[in-house]
Amino acid sequence: MATSIVLPLNNLPVEILHRIFDSLDAGTILFYVKCVCKRLYSATTNYNRYELNFNAICKKTFHQLCSVTDPENIISLTLSDENQTPGQIELFLSLYCIEQYTRLQSVTLMAIKELHLNTILKHISTAACSLTHLVIDCELHSVVSDETLLFLSLTIGKNTIRKLDLNLGYTAIHELEWPLNCSVIYLRLSSCIRFKKFCRILSCSPYIESLILRDCIIYDIEEINCLISANTMYHQVTSLSLDDCDLKMAMVESLLSLTPSLIHLTILGNSNDLFDGDRWEKFIQTKLLHLNKFQFTFQSNINVNHDLAGLESVIQSFRTPFWIETKQWFVTALSVQHLNVINLYTINDCASKINFRPNANKITRSTGSTKIEQEIMQTVREMSLDINEMQVDLTEKTEKSAYCFYNRLTKLRLQIHENWPDGSLDLLSSFIDLSTITGLTLDVNIMENDSSNIAAGITALLQQASHIKSLVIISHTLSLHTICSIISHHIKHLQIPVTSIKDVTLILKQFDHLFSVSFTFRYKSIVSIKEITELLVTKGRDFTYHLTQFSLHLWLGMNKEEFLNSC
Repeated sequence: MATSIVLPLNNLPVEILHRIFDSLDAGTILFYVKCVCKRLYSATTNYNRYELNFNAICKKTFHQLCSVTDPENIISLTLSDENQTPGQIELFLSLYCIEQYTRLQSVTLMAIKELHLNTILKHISTAACSLTHLVIDCELHSVVSDETLLFLSLTIGKNTIRKLDLNLGYTAIHELEWPLNCSVIYLRLSSCIRFKKFCRILSCSPYIESLILRDCIIYDIEEINCLISANTMYHQVTSLSLDDCDLKMAMVESLLSLTPSLIHLTILGNSNDLFDGDRWEKFIQTKLLHLNKFQFTFQSNINVNHDLAGLESVIQSFRTPFWIETKQWFVTALSVQHLNVINLYTINDCASKINFRPNANKITRSTGSTKIEQEIMQTVREMSLDINEMQVDLTEKTEKSAYCFYNRLTKLRLQIHENWPDGSLDLLSSFIDLSTITGLTLDVNIMENDSSNIAAGITALLQQASHIKSLVIISHTLSLHTICSIISHHIKHLQIPVTSIKDVTLILKQFDHLFSVSFTFRYKSIVSIKEITELLVTKGRDFTYHLTQFSLHLWLGMNKEEFLNSC
């Protein structure tokens, strides 16, 4: 019988150790592995492929990581000014010199202000670093200057760029000069773009394979037909996703005719004529000969009866041998009680966000077998559901096996407008793997005197879903006392409504474990930022903040005692 030899970690060659480090986050390497022994200490010191991801990070950890890492050993940097880390990017730029980060291969900038974007792009557009990945999500309503757009164009023009994800706003994306012979392979644009810009980008990007568009605006089909008649085609594109697509089928056909080499197509659309399976079949067989994966979610108020016969008429054109046998693309039509829209989607559903409805309130017809229909929904990451509406299934004792199982959800939104139904938690856990949930939003609209069992139900949910770090409460009726009763210690990011400065003060005094807290106001700001800063300074709390007309966002760090103990 062969025997296996297990080498202690500290006996492995340094090259293998560094390959292992490639799969670990920077905090694990620097705060745990480094402390094990002298050899691992040396291996972490010589390691030069650290990735710093400061998204939703504890402020204390942010400072620790920045202080113990050599900028020249950083290949990936993620900075975020989103609600959980307001003011982070300005703080980073004030404490650390971006010019020292000379080996960056990946940069992600979330909710970034134009001023800070200018500073960072000015560096990476001229630096000798081999940047391959760039993600930019601009602050809402920000106006990107001509100088910043020039720096961005120079950055995109680097021959090392492979992956690009931009959310600049409609105006900025159209003013951006796309560089010739761009080396980008993957491109995602979260701002809607006009058709002419779409063509310009593809003309300048001979290597692009994957393209994701939030929407492509076409004012005149003649724009496309002119290109088609000139035999203009972009054969390099093999994967295309059209999100939030309001185009009619004729427009979609003309657009897709420009990309005949597609292997993978995803469409989220809202037009009646997209429901025509015969038309899709003919188009794919003549224009998209290489297509082997087609995912879609269509929603429309198409004029059919909302019953089994009506839904059967919707999917009838998708029952041909082309759909069932050749391609094996199965579809489901869904009608929900009290809603006058029909949903038509492929299995698996390609949507990452869904509104979940109780089985008792919905009617479905599918071209696939029950086994296919019930397969695990791998693509869904966010779900919204009405917990009281789900009581229909509890009352009718719907078989738990009738649900699809969602095992990769990260965000869950619960709407609550009555008492928490008995058995709700068992029902939720029958179709959701609660251990994967990291963010929970509670939309509560009940009278305060009915809130006791709501608090108990939510508390039980948080105990079972123990990986939830972010809790958002949306309510104008829950008292602060009730809200405080459900905030567990594993919640690190909190967003709650407040009505007075007293509410803000109470939360800051009572919950020292929070990494960040956002206070929302029903009306214009009722908070004096001076009072809040004085309170936090008095407590010796390190913090940054962002104040808007209807909200205050705080990123909280150590108090003085913790800081001294960490030195």
